[in-house]
Amino acid sequence: MLLVPIILLFLEVTTTHQRSITQNTDCSFHYSNYSVSWNYDELSNDIVFKLKSHSDFTNFYTAIAFGKEKPEDVIAVYVRSLQIGIIDGHLVDDGAIESDEKTNVQALQFDLQNGDLTAQFARPVETFDTQDSDLGSCITIFFLTESREIITGAPLELGNEKNLQKVRVCDLAVTCATKMHNDVLVKRQEDGDVAPICSTGGEDQKNRIEWKVDGDLIYFSVFQNAKKGRWWTAIGVGESMNDLNMILLFAENGRLKKQGIFKTEGKMQPLEVEYEGIEVKKDLAIVNNGKANFDVSVEKKFFLDRADEQGCFTMQVAILAGQYQANNFNVQKHQNTPERIQICNVDSCHDPIEPQQEIDGETPKKTTQPLVKGDEDIIEASGVTVPTKEALINDVEGSGLPVTPKIENEEPKSTPHTAEVADEHPLTGVDAPSSVTSSSSSSSSLSTAGPQLVSSSTPIPVPMTPEKNHVFEVDNQTTKTVSEEPKKEETEKINDAPEVTTPRAGSHGDGSKNGCGAEHEDLKICESYFAEYLGKVNDWSEKHNMTVTSHMWKACTLLSQVQHVTTMCCTIFRNTCATHLSL
Repeated sequence: MLLVPIILLFLEVTTTHQRSITQNTDCSFHYSNYSVSWNYDELSNDIVFKLKSHSDFTNFYTAIAFGKEKPEDVIAVYVRSLQIGIIDGHLVDDGAIESDEKTNVQALQFDLQNGDLTAQFARPVETFDTQDSDLGSCITIFFLTESREIITGAPLELGNEKNLQKVRVCDLAVTCATKMHNDVLVKRQEDGDVAPICSTGGEDQKNRIEWKVDGDLIYFSVFQNAKKGRWWTAIGVGESMNDLNMILLFAENGRLKKQGIFKTEGKMQPLEVEYEGIEVKKDLAIVNNGKANFDVSVEKKFFLDRADEQGCFTMQVAILAGQYQANNFNVQKHQNTPERIQICNVDSCHDPIEPQQEIDGETPKKTTQPLVKGDEDIIEASGVTVPTKEALINDVEGSGLPVTPKIENEEPKSTPHTAEVADEHPLTGVDAPSSVTSSSSSSSSLSTAGPQLVSSSTPIPVPMTPEKNHVFEVDNQTTKTVSEEPKKEETEKINDAPEVTTPRAGSHGDGSKNGCGAEHEDLKICESYFAEYLGKVNDWSEKHNMTVTSHMWKACTLLSQVQHVTTMCCTIFRNTCATHLSL
């Protein structure tokens, strides 16, 4: 009779043990104030983890571990002096967590608020590190659900295995794929009230991509931090890494160094390819305010070739996703999970087409001048003859704001402010920067005419040759002007924009208190000139559903490049733009 209770007790223990490691297909685990979710990112072949934990300690750590039956491979997240770090490690014989010689864990995002820790990180499914577990097979995940205090001089430990929670997982690449259903992502063309998807986010996002369609071309405007180092950004089309076509942009310290079409097959390195004669053209490359703005264009066919019978395709976007090698532009594994966007009505992404107006009975001349070429992240213009009549003010190459083509040479400098995320280094805050707004270019019309300040009675002096070029560096949307040696001029591309009249002579204002000189007086026409110009900027902003304030630094920068504005309209220029250009 004694044998029966023993057998029953054995069966109960066995059942309890099996229940504690029942296979998990929810791709998440929750326990009190602790939770972990995970998903498979097909593009990188990574498992992306998001861990949340609470602690009342000032310095503490938590961890997850992997193993067949016992914990062996460990990822620990710690907080020390309000700084967050991550350790890719393993357990040694005495139970301590020791860092691996090879680091395969990538930090993605961290946050700490009132003791609530959130950490997002990624680990490849398979690695060449013998101390890493194979996440592609059936494996047990162990959770340290109670955070532990960091004691100076003491090692980090998982502790007794009995105090760890655990789940069994299998086939993560299948059960936890991040691919979303079409009914979640698709904006159907028949939904007339639904706005088309024409960007990765709103104007409040500092890192984002917008796109517009003009004829057979798609124009992309990329807004991103001028991040220190060599970083690549990708705009891809395709469902998975097995067959993905990509536009890659390579930036160094914010400056665009190269753009091209690349292709991936499986897990191989993306290779630059020729795609049916299609090229990626650079239309704009500016670095201002520690922010970079790139405009590129490509034939719409590049994306529509991958569309289904409904005209839908999957766009994959990754901004400042990873680093690359300088000598051959070989991309390294991305550190940010790409964003998938299902596009079904790309032709709806366009600007309203306005007819070109005539001035004084004359139509502005058009010419075919070359675009900005080479590595120069600058906007430049060749010399222009002073016109005798009023002429159009057009957009500077993709800037989206009305300006004259008469521009001094300009060489951008970046002032990066984004912290670099490195493995096993303390991190503070969230590595998810946000961006200023600008507009994409949408037309290829060019103009050689540019307005100058002209007097109806007294002739204006011949345009002066600048002794120094100007470089605009911006910190927190405040532009500073520094001097630099002149560079060789190039011809800029100018797009269609609102008409602006040319100011005529007069006198107005007193510049004795704002740096214009005690004897300075503005031309009387300056006030109406500025009012009309800024009115056009306001109209442009409203047409594009943007705010004037977010563009004033650009408008003032372009105004500063109009010949004689900063001298003969010095007072009103400084009163209008001082806060935007740090005059």
